[in-house]
Amino acid sequence: MRITCPHCSQEIDCPEELAGTAQKCPTCGEEFEVPRPALKKATLAPERTMREDRAAEAVFWDGTPSWFAETTRAGTGIILFLLGLPFAAIGSGAGVLMMFLGILLWVLAAWHHYATRYRITNQRVIYRCGFIFIDTDEVKIRDIRAIRTRSGILCGGLELATAGTTGYEVKFRGLPMQTARDIKAYLDQFI
Repeated sequence: MRITCPHCSQEIDCPEELAGTAQKCPTCGEEFEVPRPALKKATLAPERTMREDRAAEAVFWDGTPSWFAETTRAGTGIILFLLGLPFAAIGSGAGVLMMFLGILLWVLAAWHHYATRYRITNQRVIYRCGFIFIDTDEVKIRDIRAIRTRSGILCGGLELATAGTTGYEVKFRGLPMQTARDIKAYLDQFI
């Protein structure tokens, strides 16, 4: 580093290792302390606002459970309705009850299908369920420590765990198996 003698103003080449030590000027012979080099300002990345972060967020997949996941509930509802129809036609209260239960099961299946929303972005994994009272589970992708895929006869699922808790926190149920595999492959890039 290049320094200037405070006594005679002579410019001197001095190794940085001598910074902070007392040295004699080779020209005038006076003793002075070798100054420490000025700290360079660190260049920090500009701070981003939450709105800018959300704007940079891109959706990879957004969907609902497959209708195949609702086959047991919806199918049972349809069968109950159809079986109750002839009995209700002859005035049987049991037939009306069967039809009512069939409709109720079908409505519950549709409610679950439309009230459940899964979303995968490049920053977060979001599970949302409900219309009036909404339950939302959200995990940042950088926090995911484990991914488990589940397979069934007609559809499967995906479960995500973070280091923050034991077990799997976010569970996507009723996904087509190929969709579950595609999502896992996408998330594996970040883990």
